[in-house]
Amino acid sequence: MPSTGSHRLRMQAGPTPGKVYELTRDISTIGRDLRSDIMVNDAEVSRTHARLTAQADGYLVEDLMSTNGTYVNGQRLTAPRLLRVGDILGLGDTVTLRLETASEAEPTVASSEPSLPAAPPPPAPEPAPARESPAMPSVLEGEPEAKKRGPLFWAAVGCGCLTLLACSVVSVAVGVYLWNAPVEFWQSIGLG
Repeated sequence: MPSTGSHRLRMQAGPTPGKVYELTRDISTIGRDLRSDIMVNDAEVSRTHARLTAQADGYLVEDLMSTNGTYVNGQRLTAPRLLRVGDILGLGDTVTLRLETASEAEPTVASSEPSLPAAPPPPAPEPAPARESPAMPSVLEGEPEAKKRGPLFWAAVGCGCLTLLACSVVSVAVGVYLWNAPVEFWQSIGLG
């Protein structure tokens, strides 16, 4: 197991770029919920999004059925995966965190003079995602097709089905009426 406090996650993109989350537990949860060990307040992050479990050579990261997915170096997780120093952990499409060791922290300079607080470093450029946009899911990602469709897609499918059903009912009703129409109706339109 890594020693307590020897690793950290640094936010590269998201609500607080540059923020550092010390990994002090063997098991840490990541999510939007205030009870999460690593709380990330972003709309793309689920309440309980992912779990990190300390291993000898990194952290095992597991997606906890999040809505927008968990990624390691741009690849969506479909099973637990080892996160190593330097890897980029993605939460949805907007939050990225980099796994670092404590030795990668900025060095502190001892001084007898008071100093101003350091500004957070600028966010590092995001790596190019190795996946298609959520609007155009790929069948090659190995996920069932239903998992890749958002709620708006299924709402549109439902509305289309209801429209077809309504048209069918109206067509049947008109057909039944015409089939059983009295002779006077057919004579009034010149067919009887």
